[in-house]
Amino acid sequence: MVDRRVTLVCYMNGVMYDGPSGISYTKPPIRHLRSKMGLGYEELVSFICNSLEIDTEKIILNMTYRYPVHIGSGTFNYVPLRIDDESTLKDAWEIVAEFPPPNCMDLFLDLVPRQSYTSSNCNIMVDSGAVPSTQPIFEHSHCASPLMTANPEMDEDAHSCDDMNTEEDDDYCGSDGDTSEESSDDDVDDEGVDVHHVDDDMI
Repeated sequence: MVDRRVTLVCYMNGVMYDGPSGISYTKPPIRHLRSKMGLGYEELVSFICNSLEIDTEKIILNMTYRYPVHIGSGTFNYVPLRIDDESTLKDAWEIVAEFPPPNCMDLFLDLVPRQSYTSSNCNIMVDSGAVPSTQPIFEHSHCASPLMTANPEMDEDAHSCDDMNTEEDDDYCGSDGDTSEESSDDDVDDEGVDVHHVDDDMI
């Protein structure tokens, strides 16, 4: 991958909605961050959290990339691509690398309190509680992204619910039962014949 810089356009404290050109956001970007293209997943999360002063001890960062799809004549439609591991981030970097400078990556950021992460499937916005959405707009192989079919001029306190699948660790303890059948040496003679079943007429 070409070693160059990319602008991370960070959106936060709003909600995604389906607009005329695809996925959009109800609030303007809060920061533009210059990053090296090709960072690993943990490196990118750490860079964004440090730049935006997000306490990773209390907050889990969820990222959704506003992925441009060229539909011809210089027109693009945008779909959400959830970035939650090395594979999805690699896909995002490759998409960004295809476009000429200035290389930009629109990122919609959800900040989820750690205490709520394992007890709820909803993304909780930092400035309000969560309201579930029942209309998924885009399903990626790694997750389902949220849809709030709302007017961008909607109440700024609106929030989204991400249909995440949180995995719980299953502690499995296997026990090896003794299923072998023991045979008694007392019932078998040296020739391997069961002495208890020899018919007297055959002697």
